[in-house]
Amino acid sequence: MVVDDLNDVQKYQELDNGESPDVGVTALENVTGGNTIVAEATSTITAYEDKELYAFRTAQLNTTAVTLNVDGVGAKSVVKNHDQPIQSGNFEADQNIIVSYNLTDDVFEWVNQNLKSVASYKGTDIADSAAPTVPTDGDYFEALGTTTKTSFAIAANRDVTVKSVSGFTLTSGASIVTETGDDVDIDAGGVFRLQSTAANVVQITKVSSSSGWTFVSSATASASADVSFTGFEAGFDYLITGAGVQNATDLRQLVAELGIAGPTYRTSGYIGMAGGVAASAASLSSGEYSASILLQSNLEQGNAADETASFEMTILDPAAATDTYFQGIGFHRQQTSASRVDLFGGFHSTAEAMDAIRFFYNTGNIAIGEFKLYKRVNA
Repeated sequence: MVVDDLNDVQKYQELDNGESPDVGVTALENVTGGNTIVAEATSTITAYEDKELYAFRTAQLNTTAVTLNVDGVGAKSVVKNHDQPIQSGNFEADQNIIVSYNLTDDVFEWVNQNLKSVASYKGTDIADSAAPTVPTDGDYFEALGTTTKTSFAIAANRDVTVKSVSGFTLTSGASIVTETGDDVDIDAGGVFRLQSTAANVVQITKVSSSSGWTFVSSATASASADVSFTGFEAGFDYLITGAGVQNATDLRQLVAELGIAGPTYRTSGYIGMAGGVAASAASLSSGEYSASILLQSNLEQGNAADETASFEMTILDPAAATDTYFQGIGFHRQQTSASRVDLFGGFHSTAEAMDAIRFFYNTGNIAIGEFKLYKRVNA
């Protein structure tokens, strides 16, 4: 401190006023390690001083949280922003780092951190639980398991991105606030944004959702009487595809039936039509059908090596207790190897919650064929 009068005559001087003789900068050398950093002080120390600055140059890139041990005094966590762990890639090789020892928290605080734009840091996986804890070592996490989530253990004012590895449901309520106020199904691989508005209270924003088709399962036919899928859930539409489907017996027609709990398949009550277009002319089936869903417009699919069929069939929210609507398009080759495009659609006229479907030929087996099931939210 220096005090001068109006004529610039010095009246008082105390150059070290406001300085603490106990706080300074300690240079570190012989630095090794990227995650577990060990170093030596230029003048050996026996204890860490509160607020003391320690300067060193990193030896290598870090890949996890970081600790620093100087002269064997003890390894202490290095943090940033007072209480956040150092994340993978924060420390690069040959980077000048300055940390300050915080005696109260017993940590080193990174004081010269670079506020550069970086990619999201992946933290520890979120464990499979109904009320999992969100780790603090990243801003992007993968959540394991399929257990329905009713809450998250998380500090207030965090904003993280979560990817579901296997798919699960988020239950809307006081602890999990969704955009619509409804439960949210996160598909396997689905990503959502989680913001904590208070401790253990989160707002959910979908980043990628189940609005598109998500693969559920597949089945391969091999001299099979039928191919079936079960377990339809309310609130979802379903898409079934078939490729390379061939009947074991010549001149047959591919059909389907919907099922209810068990399942017990319905053999009546279908109202719809199948139409076909061949190279020569268009033709329709005989009109409304009742015994099953016709995926082909005639009884003429052949069973030679090249006489196969393919199709896509959409069923709209079959597990809802209403009439079940379906529609689709397909292709098959007839006994003469002539090609035919098939269009079909209709509904089941009884208000029932359908939870299954099976595919088969009107007689004989399905010799070969690949079938796949997909679902999407009915919204």
